[in-house]
Amino acid sequence: MLALLGVSPAFAASAISSVNITLDLDIEAGEPLPSLNCGYTGDDCEVAVSSNSRYDVKSAKWVKEPDEATLGTSYSLKIYIEAINDYEFNGTYSSRNVKVKGGDLVSVKRESRRELLVTAKSRPAEGEFDIPDDAQWTDAGSKSKLGQAKWNRVDNAAYEVYLYRGGKVVEKLTGITGTSYNLYPYMTVKGTYSFRVRAVAKDEETEKYAKSSDWSYSDEIYIGEDEVSDGSGRISSDGTAVTPLPPSDTSQVGWLESNKYWYYRYPDGSYLTDCWANIGNQWYLFDANGAMMTGWQTRNGYTYYLKDSGEMQTGWLSYEGRWYYLNPRTDFGTNGAMMTGWLGVGGTDYYMKADGSMAEGWQEVDGSWYYFYPGSGAKAFNTYIDGFYVDQNGIWKKPEVQGA
Repeated sequence: MLALLGVSPAFAASAISSVNITLDLDIEAGEPLPSLNCGYTGDDCEVAVSSNSRYDVKSAKWVKEPDEATLGTSYSLKIYIEAINDYEFNGTYSSRNVKVKGGDLVSVKRESRRELLVTAKSRPAEGEFDIPDDAQWTDAGSKSKLGQAKWNRVDNAAYEVYLYRGGKVVEKLTGITGTSYNLYPYMTVKGTYSFRVRAVAKDEETEKYAKSSDWSYSDEIYIGEDEVSDGSGRISSDGTAVTPLPPSDTSQVGWLESNKYWYYRYPDGSYLTDCWANIGNQWYLFDANGAMMTGWQTRNGYTYYLKDSGEMQTGWLSYEGRWYYLNPRTDFGTNGAMMTGWLGVGGTDYYMKADGSMAEGWQEVDGSWYYFYPGSGAKAFNTYIDGFYVDQNGIWKKPEVQGA
């Protein structure tokens, strides 16, 4: 009957059950982001899908395109996938059935039966670390600071330091995480000393995209016979400090100072060693020889900060111009551990970056853009920032635009 009336029967379109995208993005630090050419795998395109009869890459664009890429930064891109032939997007799409090779999937949104919007994130921009400039001795004229080396900070880097006496290498130190280091323990012979420092990858993940920087060189200082070190405070091959053993010829109990280090002795003559201890309602960390630790310390995968007095820091910490937050509570996580990721304190939301420092200004988090007030770090929400609206969740959404 339909044929007699000249009407053709309608056939239901087939659903696209999965989508696979390949990213071939060569992102170099200091260079503009690459153009996003789209096509099929093997066509030498930045965004590609395998040749198939179900869907094509319609277009792709960067969410935000800086003048030049920053080392270690991943960049988000939006990829528009178009259904072709008698296929359509029908159902739920997520990381379960949408795969991104050469990058990370951030989100998937079905715009219509004919179009799928995939937001992905590139691998970190590759390149070489900046040089840690201004390598120098801290107040070389002060005997109390003799041998204290310092240099400028390089983001997301650790440091490698070579100490020289004359033209001979005295000590090689690597994995240093701060921007200063006490080299005095290695100055055990009189002579003229200098050091050089370079930025290196801080972990295996950073090593995948960052190459070591060139060297920065210090001036020379002279250590006289009456100024040489006794060697206390050196670093062993496993990266731990070689601290002197506590005194054995004393009857003093509790806190005692020896060789510029603090120890804690029990009445039976034993010392606190290689442990955390709560003394006077404050937490302290002691190394294998019983010396009280200070500064940044990492234990069991957590990072802590210990004051000059040895007390474990909790709450907010201002360090070298940046803010950090050390967990003050014992009912979740680990007390005193440096926090990363989203953080809620006193009804205010903050974002702590991977290195623990507080985010300020515009910041991309998991593919969305937020604004954190400089100074306070508080997340802005339901307001306008320089004319740009951030919603009740603090997210700025880029408006869709059409060509003229």
